[in-house]
Amino acid sequence: MLAVAGTAVYTDVRGRRIPNWLTYGGIGVALGIAALSGRFALAAAAGGALIFALPLLAAWLAGWLGAGDVKLAAVLGALLGLPAAMPALVGGAALGALCAAILVGVAVAPRVPDLWAVFRQDPLAAFRQLGREPVWGASHPYGAYLSVASLLVFFLIPSPGGVGL
Repeated sequence: MLAVAGTAVYTDVRGRRIPNWLTYGGIGVALGIAALSGRFALAAAAGGALIFALPLLAAWLAGWLGAGDVKLAAVLGALLGLPAAMPALVGGAALGALCAAILVGVAVAPRVPDLWAVFRQDPLAAFRQLGREPVWGASHPYGAYLSVASLLVFFLIPSPGGVGL
């Protein structure tokens, strides 16, 4: 778990890419070890992979994130197992949203003298005042957020399912 998540954080933050060798190899190893551990472990790993990856698949189809994030979610879900995949998914989404809000605030706040007064009048007035479009399309390392949340769940929440490694 630590090797997959750590490598994903490094590659996603550094180059906004999660390599296929990490995701395909990771899912193969996780499901292979789960299969050798018995039916319950395989079902928990497969369920975790599906629960973690399906919502992100919908986001990828909408163009909101990359395919590497979806494949990484499947690996992390398989490693965590079914019971722990949901808190990791919610935690990753919350961490990504928090970081995106901070980045937007840092980008906007220095250019607008009284940001809260402008937002009270018109929510988009701050962006119009800046003379540019909102920074919604900026690239964020979402795989890194998923990895950090998965590691927190892995180390802090005991789970009967998953491979873990």
